[in-house]
Amino acid sequence: MSLIHKKMKMKKSLMILGVAALFAGTTSCKKDFVCECNDGGLSYTITFKESKKAAAAAMCEGTGIGSIEYNFGGVTTTAPSDSTGCSLQ
Repeated sequence: MSLIHKKMKMKKSLMILGVAALFAGTTSCKKDFVCECNDGGLSYTITFKESKKAAAAAMCEGTGIGSIEYNFGGVTTTAPSDSTGCSLQ
């Protein structure tokens, strides 16, 4: 093989590797996350299906979304975002 053919083959291989790395880096890892809460003696869990970790954590811990309204068995409770007592597991 000539030097030109070797360089072309190397460039093609690097291009394929680059495309594969770009694809792997841009795919999001979505999975189920469990949020455990303890609010005034009431313990419960919430499962976020096929979510990104950052989004599940924001919803679970209430960061940056204002007050959160919970409804359990017809009883509605509003908690400020900084006192939810929940954590992502």
